[in-house]
Amino acid sequence: MEKFSSIDGIIGDVGPEGEEEVKECFAYRFKKQNYEGLSEVEKRKTSEESATVQLANQLTNEILRRHDCGIFDIPEQNIHIIKEECWQDEENEATYFWDLQAIGIKERKSAASLLEITMHEMMHMKVRNFVQVPIGLEKSLTNVKAFSNGLNVINRGGGKEYFENLNEAVIEEMVKKEILEYIDSEISDQEIAETKRIKGGLLSGSLKHDLAKNREDIEDILYASCDESGRIKEVDFFCYHKSRKMLDILINKIFQNKENLEANNKNEFNIKAREDVFNVFAEATLKGEIRRVIKLVDRVFGLGTMKNLAGFENKTDADGKPFNDIDGQLEFVKKLGEN
Repeated sequence: MEKFSSIDGIIGDVGPEGEEEVKECFAYRFKKQNYEGLSEVEKRKTSEESATVQLANQLTNEILRRHDCGIFDIPEQNIHIIKEECWQDEENEATYFWDLQAIGIKERKSAASLLEITMHEMMHMKVRNFVQVPIGLEKSLTNVKAFSNGLNVINRGGGKEYFENLNEAVIEEMVKKEILEYIDSEISDQEIAETKRIKGGLLSGSLKHDLAKNREDIEDILYASCDESGRIKEVDFFCYHKSRKMLDILINKIFQNKENLEANNKNEFNIKAREDVFNVFAEATLKGEIRRVIKLVDRVFGLGTMKNLAGFENKTDADGKPFNDIDGQLEFVKKLGEN
């Protein structure tokens, strides 16, 4: 079925006419992209950047095909590369604006970095997206808020988020797998060769970098370059390292304890190899089926495991400010299955 925006549905009693109105609104925003002030901060794409955006569409669609999902092209006009000096988000270097049906990306210095970050945000647009009208405001379409993006769910009050770390991890891991498998002249051979040479130097010890001191960090390098003296000048990594580490440990532990599924004759997930576990997470993310992941994890480690995992994302610090405790979440996962 052809899609006219990234929004797949609306949660809330708005009625058929209200739902159609919301969908038409997002379809209009998806198509027009004529936002006030954008031209002042947006960088005109070079031919190389345009080619990279097209490549990102092709590779993300390949991810969708591999998991039997319909493809969805994001027009180049919806990808806005913002001049470095105009970027104001100190925490993120790219964002999927569900309400604007747009992706904003801080200007990149390498084709590989632009490809990775564009693919990641495109995947946020291509997984199942639902919006909501919070309880008590069902008849007010001006109060539409996000409800879900892949595995990430926001409660019906429009406040607390759940499984954000897991969602980011699965998306980035799918992107990483696709990029590492891809070899083509769309990313210059010189850039690929230079990055491989630097990674080899870091592994052998002939090169040093403060952010790449072990094999795990080195293998996570996306792009690297050296200055004229031969010293490493720039290093870009695949993002969400801690979240992906948490996902990796969780997948390993599920596979190691898969007999818990088989013992109860509930291995409906048909897990025979580690990759089968990852595919459960990947397909659930693409199709917005968080309940399938909850069922898998809770059946392996016990009822309420996923609820406890989600609790780390809605903690408060000493000043009463909310924070996402990824470190606590990582330690929690490391202890799963220990008696």
